[in-house]
Amino acid sequence: MTSAVVVYVIRDVRCSPDHPLGEAVDVLVRSDDAERFLDEVRRDDPELARHLRIVKRELDAGSLN
Repeated sequence: MTSAVVVYVIRDVRCSPDHPLGEAVDVLVRSDDAERFLDEVRRDDPELARHLRIVKRELDAGSLN
């Protein structure tokens, strides 16, 4: 049986998959942690925060996706 893990990716919409950092700025396991991260960025750098989005992803256990 394959199990999956749901993660919340903080993604910079200006980045493409071939960007040196990929498309993920940070990966968090809980949605409230992702929201808190974005709230902190909004306070510190509202211009940067405009480009960040939370994307919910389901990862297969043991995979590198």
